[in-house]
Amino acid sequence: MRILQKLVASLLFPTEHFDWYAKSGYKDFWAYFEAQKVNTELRPGWNGIAAEQGTLQSQGREKHNIDVLMLKPEAYISQNKPGHDLNVLNFFGRAEYYESCFCTMLLQAHATGATMYAFNPAGLGGSEGQTEALYDLINDGITVVNTLFRQGIHPDKMIFQGHGLGSIVQEAVAQHFAQVCGIKIRQINTNSFHSIYEMLVSTYGIDDHFKKALAKLLQLIGWEIALEFAVDPYHCYMQRTATSKKLYISTGQAHELVRWRWLEKHAQMQVTSGIHKHPEECYLFELKSTMQSKGQDVTAYDFINEYLSLSNAYVKAHGQNLTKLQAPYIEQQKVTEEHVEQDVAAAMEHLYSKIAQHDAAQPALDPIRQKILEAGRHTVAQHFITS
Repeated sequence: MRILQKLVASLLFPTEHFDWYAKSGYKDFWAYFEAQKVNTELRPGWNGIAAEQGTLQSQGREKHNIDVLMLKPEAYISQNKPGHDLNVLNFFGRAEYYESCFCTMLLQAHATGATMYAFNPAGLGGSEGQTEALYDLINDGITVVNTLFRQGIHPDKMIFQGHGLGSIVQEAVAQHFAQVCGIKIRQINTNSFHSIYEMLVSTYGIDDHFKKALAKLLQLIGWEIALEFAVDPYHCYMQRTATSKKLYISTGQAHELVRWRWLEKHAQMQVTSGIHKHPEECYLFELKSTMQSKGQDVTAYDFINEYLSLSNAYVKAHGQNLTKLQAPYIEQQKVTEEHVEQDVAAAMEHLYSKIAQHDAAQPALDPIRQKILEAGRHTVAQHFITS
């Protein structure tokens, strides 16, 4: 069963340990950083950005170091913007290493004024260890949040932001801090799912015949979690597809209701002109609302700024009485070695087939991420599908 767990990890969150900077022709992050500040055509927005990059010790099946990044806009960029003095921690999607998301983080830092944080989970990019189950991703997130709180960031100044699988991980981390520490953390969540099963069914079109066995498989191997999404000012939901669940926001304050309703109206995103990707694979700068506002397009960053402005006022008026800021790790689910029933094996093969079809239809992915996804599928094909 442990082998099966690793194979599912190869499909849902494949990883590869590599030095992205060396692959790109640089000695390290700092050599890359300085090059971007000299030649801004290589990557937009690096001027006026302070950076920190290093490692944190996380705890999964064993201790390992994870790669962490901070991008902070200088005061002349952030002043008078809704994200000034706020900190956004990104939880990226399947096989998305943070170096592939530099552009979208920089654009958001400039547009909102917020400081952007990101990390590569165990086994991905410059991070050590292995991601074998959902709890590995959650515990790496807990490590980063605990560290930021120890460094003096107040939870009211923290924003979680996630997409796809990352949205499930961020919600799980937020709910863990809420349950253990009584902390509420704001979240910007795109394409929200209540479980891994729901995400797989929605994203990959799992056939009805295999759904029951797939649900059983995910439970057996530690790749499932049940989440409850709140409807309150601490949650902001953006939809990338028409099939996403519509979730409404309301503070109960009559004088703010019009602005919250504006968020509801503009929460459905679509791909901007000239971008040939599925919305689920787009970066935020490639998306805009399906609805205009006063005859003008509403970008994803416009939408985020409106949420930050509204929620800033709410959080300021509803301060949290906090006494505990550190959360323990989540215990790993024990996976026992037992016979894999035929229906579960068939569900695994079906999941492989559906994910392979989905990935093949996404030619615009960056080459390194494409290679990671291909390697994950190849691992499954070698050890399971052909066995």
